[in-house]
Amino acid sequence: MNPQLEQIVSRIREVPSLPDVLMEVLQAIDRTESSIDDIARAIKRDQSLTVNILKVANSAFYGLLGKVSTVRQAIVLIGFRELRNIVLAQSVFRFYSVESRTDFRRQDLWTHSTVCGFLAKRLAKEAFAPDPAGAAMVCGLIHDIGKVVIDRYFHEEFIGIIQLVRDEEVTFSEAEQRVLGYTHAHIGATLLKRWNFPRELVCPVLYHHAPWKDTEYAQISAVVYYANLLSKALKYPSYQRETAKRPSLPREPALLAFLEKSGLPVRRMDVVAFLRTAYSRIQTESSSVIGAMSIPNVPEDSVQMPAWAI
Repeated sequence: MNPQLEQIVSRIREVPSLPDVLMEVLQAIDRTESSIDDIARAIKRDQSLTVNILKVANSAFYGLLGKVSTVRQAIVLIGFRELRNIVLAQSVFRFYSVESRTDFRRQDLWTHSTVCGFLAKRLAKEAFAPDPAGAAMVCGLIHDIGKVVIDRYFHEEFIGIIQLVRDEEVTFSEAEQRVLGYTHAHIGATLLKRWNFPRELVCPVLYHHAPWKDTEYAQISAVVYYANLLSKALKYPSYQRETAKRPSLPREPALLAFLEKSGLPVRRMDVVAFLRTAYSRIQTESSSVIGAMSIPNVPEDSVQMPAWAI
């Protein structure tokens, strides 16, 4: 094994497993003999998970604002597969909550991730992407988990990475490749595999910067890739000092053709319409996505309408 890769895998083994309560909920969902009441009882053992599942069920995503009052009702509405992904996303949310010792603020990261999840959900609907379990939204939320792993378990290297991002205005992936030889996408996917996440979540995390390489879930990977770019266009980056460099948005004809083939809006009028609609709904809808913290307001006149749109 490559020595750098061996070190990365060894460090990832140090990352704690999922919390016991969440594991019990996942096991209850996976057991064929489990009833809705069995799963509801397991969920109610965790107050934070209970609150957040009710938030999701009552969000505008399901069109039943304020009408779901019990965990049992929420499970029936959401469905087992999407419920499983919501529980998995909750585990990642808790992993994100440990603050960095650098200026890479967790609130900025979670805000970016939440907006990305929100946009991915909307883009998947527009693209008619097969997404029965809500993988697009969850992958949008967890796509940057590798950055947290690097910060916590390769901290000295992470300091060098954010210095490159800040001072040389390179992307995180470029800086990570130079310092570690691997990117947050590789590292995040490796952790998710260790946690036994399903491939429909692992693949889009691995390929969220190169969806054209995904041979299994290319359309969802394309959705997450695009949502990540558009969240930065809306000025919700994962690292505020990353804004010194404009978001790297697609210009190449082959990439635009790939995105268009994936059902995503690439023509200027379509992109602008999508961003304006999304911006107007982020404040009211995205706060209910997996119990996310509130999203700070960004003045509408500061939103970048991408000049690259054809």
